[in-house]
Amino acid sequence: MTTPEEDFNQEVWYVLGKIESERLATTEGKPVEYGFPEKQVLSPGLITQDREKKVLYKLQEWGALRIRENPWEPPESTPHLFYLDLIQPKYEQTYIRFQKACDLDAYLNDYQNKIYKNKKPPEFQKVDTSKLALRPGLFFGYTEPTAKTSDARKIADGFSEQNRPFVKSVLEDILSLLDFSSDDKVSYQIKSPPGQEIIKERSLLSKFESFGLFRNLGEDGLFGIATLSQLDIPLIKEIIRRIEELDSGVISEEELQETIHDKDSEPEKKVDSSVAKKKDVPLWSNDFHWEGKKFIFGEYGSTSNFSSDDRLALFKEFTKAKGFWVLMTSLIKATKTKKDAVYIRQTIGQIEGSFSKELRRYISISSTRDDDLEPKPQNSAYRIKFTPKSP
Repeated sequence: MTTPEEDFNQEVWYVLGKIESERLATTEGKPVEYGFPEKQVLSPGLITQDREKKVLYKLQEWGALRIRENPWEPPESTPHLFYLDLIQPKYEQTYIRFQKACDLDAYLNDYQNKIYKNKKPPEFQKVDTSKLALRPGLFFGYTEPTAKTSDARKIADGFSEQNRPFVKSVLEDILSLLDFSSDDKVSYQIKSPPGQEIIKERSLLSKFESFGLFRNLGEDGLFGIATLSQLDIPLIKEIIRRIEELDSGVISEEELQETIHDKDSEPEKKVDSSVAKKKDVPLWSNDFHWEGKKFIFGEYGSTSNFSSDDRLALFKEFTKAKGFWVLMTSLIKATKTKKDAVYIRQTIGQIEGSFSKELRRYISISSTRDDDLEPKPQNSAYRIKFTPKSP
């Protein structure tokens, strides 16, 4: 008898198989089509269409793909045909993850074929035996953590927007345990309920260990308590700080200095961060302002009065940014009901659709997919794009 987790994994693998088959037949740069027949005849090995759609939305939540549901971004998905944008490398990582779980033979055959085709196999960490000799009690094969504090940005940026709050919560819980530790070890208890969430939390601890954040000495089988030692506290704090930075939409000083230099520019040139926060400065006018529940774009026109609280809250986030990027996480927090990204995208489309024809000539709401304002956030973000009249 299979467990609910195993059943769910098989359902995800079934959906990924359909996506992959269609992806191979899709022209580069075009969305992948995922169809639902109007009449479905269930047979062994198939799942219901409602279940398929739930899995697709779960894959979207994981950051592996995006379902096109905005009428102002054709083609728009319908109840019988979804248009999918696959997000790399997350899609490929997700595909491999479930291939390993559900079709290990296929994964190993694929790996072996890559070796035969002279593709470079994965590199394994080398053991510094001189350091092992100085640390009694370590089992053979353990290597000192190699990640540095400067790697925090790369580590934090590797997590999807949806998973960052969970990552931050686990790291903060680990740090809080230091106050009760008499040595270099802390006892961290797995908090997630049985099922997919507990698998996710254990996988996260393994990932942290591979980054060099700590060494996991093992977990007891009764209370789910993992003993963690050799914590890299500066690195953990830096990762937490970076996640807060990403969620707030603020660009760090280090990123600022990276973005203000082109490859051909003078390497020593600095820009005062209090003067310029971005490489590109979006166009904005001083006479743009709010009047009650509508926003006035000077001589270019105005929005209508916002009757929806969520639309009003979202547009206030955009106008507060004055043309700069606003992260999806900030937009979700701005709504009263804390809706998901799908709802936010639909609402943005409705806001833009309410603009008059004249206003749309100069004002639009663009995303990181179709706008080149630098630096672009790695995660989903939107901004008001203002194109002034020609002189």
